[in-house]
Amino acid sequence: MAYVDERQIQAVDEEIRVPRLEYQPANATKGKYSSPFKLFAITIASIFAAELLIMLLLNILPPLPLRIEMLLDAFLLSFLVFPILYIFLLRPMILHINERKRAEVEREKVISDLQDAITKVDTLSGLLPICAKCKKIRDDNGYWNDVELYIKGHSEAEFSHSICPDCAEELYLGYYKKDKIV
Repeated sequence: MAYVDERQIQAVDEEIRVPRLEYQPANATKGKYSSPFKLFAITIASIFAAELLIMLLLNILPPLPLRIEMLLDAFLLSFLVFPILYIFLLRPMILHINERKRAEVEREKVISDLQDAITKVDTLSGLLPICAKCKKIRDDNGYWNDVELYIKGHSEAEFSHSICPDCAEELYLGYYKKDKIV
């Protein structure tokens, strides 16, 4: 298991800066559109008042044939109820749908940011258990791996091979001098 220093965690946290998802309803849905029951009651009362007004109007008019009276009643009721339905049902529903879409976009952005953060956290960091003799590194599953393989698998590091002066002198015995190969 790789051990991680608390300072490294704080450094990653500061680098990533994942925004907090705080749900804040749009201003338009606060107040008068907050309760579905209230909207339903207002709609029912408004339709009742519109029909009552139409009936009073039809009583004031001289007697009309029944079909004309029914058509006039239906037309006036539709004419008076349409704005009520728009204001108290359709508009709040549109605002709610738009708010949900905005929240969905924000949620997708936060998910993307968190996935990026997880990717950054998965890179190599912290203390590694390493063999003092052969320099193999123990992974999270308890297996011992060559340093190069372990680092390639746990980071974005690439290797270019070279030889240090001490090893070159040991390998090439008398043919290598500290400054250059003879």
